Amino acid sequence: MSASPPKKWKEKLEPYRHEVGAIVLAVIAHIILYSFLWEFLKEHYGKPLGFLILTSPLLIVLCLFFLLYLTRRLLIKPLKEGMKIALAEALQEYGDKSLRSPQDNLIDKFERMQKKYSWIHFKEARSINEFSVRETNKVKLGLMKGVEKCVYAIHRIETYLPLDAEDETNYFEDNKKALERIRKTYDSPGDSHDHNIHRIFIISKEALEDPSMQGRIRSKIEDHCKAEMDIKVVLKDNLIEVPAFEFAIYDREIALKLVINQHSRSYGEGIIYFNDAVVNDVYQERYKDIEAQSLKAEDFWKKYPTKP
Repeated sequence: MSASPPKKWKEKLEPYRHEVGAIVLAVIAHIILYSFLWEFLKEHYGKPLGFLILTSPLLIVLCLFFLLYLTRRLLIKPLKEGMKIALAEALQEYGDKSLRSPQDNLIDKFERMQKKYSWIHFKEARSINEFSVRETNKVKLGLMKGVEKCVYAIHRIETYLPLDAEDETNYFEDNKKALERIRKTYDSPGDSHDHNIHRIFIISKEALEDPSMQGRIRSKIEDHCKAEMDIKVVLKDNLIEVPAFEFAIYDREIALKLVINQHSRSYGEGIIYFNDAVVNDVYQERYKDIEAQSLKAEDFWKKYPTKP
């Protein structure tokens, strides 16, 4: 690329044409003033003082012009350039965001989730991924292994659902490990409410009254309390609306819905949601609604005493 030709004096002085005009007028006025006043000043004040008095207006004008030049060169011009750059960057960032489609944002999140929960193979870059019953057990463990901030989950306890399945035992151990990771990062008491493992146990009346299950149910819940998780308990019959599934929200960014098959009376497939609106506006709000109807574990056992 060839260098641009040097600017002519006329081009250089263009930004200062008003000031130059003022100086020219001042010089002309000064020459006229000089011709009229010099003899008078020389006679009454002497040559040195008379010359100083005569030249002082021109010196003042020149000083003002010099100060104006420095102000423009050192202050106003850099400020304008900085504002132009900042505005250009802001417009570029806004343009980049506005031109990105929801699908682009979904793909970005999908790729982040794939790296964070590397134990899981998400099938497609879309807002919903479905997994079979066998796959879901591995998905639950993989999600918990990647947790960094918090978990909000509900767990159903029914007579026809396994209470101490092997995958549930492993999941509980991963819950405890996740809580250790969270506490290492968020150890401030002010963070304790959100940065925790939150879990609500929804117990059916039939399960609670089953002599063979009472002790195991209470032991399971007390194990979670001893691990210092945030545990709530509610009787299913007391809920305004009973969810026909379990779900868990991991780090407020991904939700797993575990279907309960009402026909086979067992766990069905699992569904993962990536969409932020579904995760926070649907499932997080559903959790809050159930939590408002639940009791702390110790208060629940006082209301519904069972043998430990």
